[in-house]
Parts: sequence; structure tokens; C-alpha cells
Amino acid sequence: MQGKIGTVWYPITETKWEEAKKFYSEILGFTQKYADDKLGWIAYETGTPGLEFGISLVEKKVVGAGGVVVFDVEDALKSAEELKSKGVDCCKPQDIPGMVRLITFFDPDGNPLQLAQMLSPQQ
Repeated sequence: MQGKIGTVWYPITETKWEEAKKFYSEILGFTQKYADDKLGWIAYETGTPGLEFGISLVEKKVVGAGGVVVFDVEDALKSAEELKSKGVDCCKPQDIPGMVRLITFFDPDGNPLQLAQMLSPQQ
């Protein structure tokens, strides 16, 4: 199959819907591209042409099953501190020396996200 990825989305339960909407728009600063609460779908701009991120309202979900959205950042520690200042719990950094620093955090419904900082060969 040939194709390109057009959308990445996370399932969000009804009890966390409003909190997740605030998390993605206010905490992470995503700009809404489309929103329909009745359908239970919100699409956000990603900064990557042709790719959108979305959240979808679901009755039940399996936490920890599925993909992880990774944000490439210049300074993962600084970005994590900014998230912490907004009340977001961040895990300890995981470094792969000379490659990447990863910091995992979670949306209000338990979906994992990560910050990724490329490291120089000396780091």
C-alpha cells in the first residue's frame, strides 16, 4: 500500500472530554482546525503540512494501547519544565547517549505523549 499519514488521533472518554480539550488547546497551545462536540471529534493544526492531530470521543478505551505522539523540541528539559508549570506530570528524562533525550507525559485521559531532543554525539 502506498499512502501518507494524514491524521494521528487519540481516543478520549466522556469523563475527560472537556479536560482534554483544554489540555490540547490551552496547555499545549494547539490551534483547532475543526471541532464538533456532537460528533465527538476535534482536529488540530500540527505545523506539518497535510498532517493533523485529533481527539475522538469514545465510550471505553484501553489505556496504553496505541501510538505515541512525539514532539521534536530544541530543549526537552526546558519544555518539560514549562509543562510542569502548567500542572502536567512529566516522567524522568530517558537519554540514549549521542542520539536522543525523551520525556514522556500524559494527557488528562492517560494517553502518552513525548518530548524528543536530538543529542550531539558528545551528549
